[in-house]
Amino acid sequence: MLLFAPWLFAGEPAPSASFEPLQPAPGSSSELVLGWDRVGHHPGGPESAAFGPGWLAIGPGGAWAVWDVVNLRVVGSFGSVVAPSVDGIAFAPDGDLLLLQGRTLWRWDGDRAESIRVPGLVPPGSGLEVWGGVAMGVDVLGNGHPIAMVDAGALGAVSGPSLVEADPSVVLRSGVVWIDEEPVARGALAARRIGECALVEYGQRGAVSGRALVCADARWELPTGGAYRPTGWIAADGAGGYAWLDPRADGLHLVRVSR
Repeated sequence: MLLFAPWLFAGEPAPSASFEPLQPAPGSSSELVLGWDRVGHHPGGPESAAFGPGWLAIGPGGAWAVWDVVNLRVVGSFGSVVAPSVDGIAFAPDGDLLLLQGRTLWRWDGDRAESIRVPGLVPPGSGLEVWGGVAMGVDVLGNGHPIAMVDAGALGAVSGPSLVEADPSVVLRSGVVWIDEEPVARGALAARRIGECALVEYGQRGAVSGRALVCADARWELPTGGAYRPTGWIAADGAGGYAWLDPRADGLHLVRVSR
């Protein structure tokens, strides 16, 4: 049984289609607050963990989307669509929404949906990104597993290598993070590529005390706590823009920055 089908798309209005500008530093910055009456949040209890929206994606023209796991839908600048299960979301270069469910990839242009079966080599829980017009399942090492061609207004089968190795431009050596052979952060415990920047965890004696998005020309401190810990909570749009989810008491904050 398909859990996500064309006739399940709903035409609800988006919570907000634009961001409210904040004081830019560095580059430009904006923030959207989705109250817990607009997206679901389960506070958890003694025997259950708190959970709420995750799988963030951002795209061209200010497009954004998150999976509201409580209400089983993807909510974004386009409105919302019913989605009982999600293994990753992203935007195609033309702004179409991409949604991965198991071995099925969906594409929605606002009016119609199409789908394609994807190769069985994609690791489960890998998330979804678009690299140069190719939808990729990205594993925990940062390697890309090609899923489908998405740059021609439609979905197409992939050919060629089944694995694209992680971009070596971000390297962690003895606690120092290097981007394109330039040191950008010290005292790091872990680092991985996010677009052209690095998601860095730092602290002392192996204990993480903070996280930052570090680029060659900019740095932003990232949330380390909150109402819950989202899945897939940080994303890049491929054009120098980044966003992350910060769940707080008043709602889900979606912070977006550009270099």
